Order: sequence, then C-alpha cells, then structure tokens
Amino acid sequence: MDCPFDDCGYGARTRMSLHQHLVEDHADAVERRDATTYALEHPAKDDEIVVSAEAGVDDDTLERFSKEVAMLAFDKLLNRLEEE
Repeated sequence: MDCPFDDCGYGARTRMSLHQHLVEDHADAVERRDATTYALEHPAKDDEIVVSAEAGVDDDTLERFSKEVAMLAFDKLLNRLEEE
C-alpha cells in the first residue's frame, strides 16, 4: 500500500506499517474543528473523515490523547481506501 498523501512516496508492505507512517508523519492533517470534533480531509477524494470525542471531555484530556485521535482518523481512512 502506498501513502495516499500526494508527494509522500512512502510505500508499505502492511496496513500496520502504513498506519504507523500516517500517524508519525501526517498527524498534522487531522484538524480540530470544534470542542469535540476532529476531521481529516481524504487525500484522494472530496470527502472528510470525522472523529468525535465524547461531550464533556476537557481540553487537557483531548490534547493528551491527540495521537490516539489521529490514530482513529487514519484507521478510518485506511478502511475507506480498502473499500475502494
């Protein structure tokens, strides 16, 4: 599987290694939209992947778990890429 981000050029043998690459090198693509919503623009389509945190979670908690939020967003992206 190749990285879906333009001009990246990373090629992975497994989904897990691509997932790790996405989290390590493209986490900045996951943007916080509001108090509980994060979004990732699908790099190959006019679509976005949304990850929602539980209402009432404070900003400090969301900041501490930002890597996990990115992991969820990239997992959803890989699921969509595999469905295509």
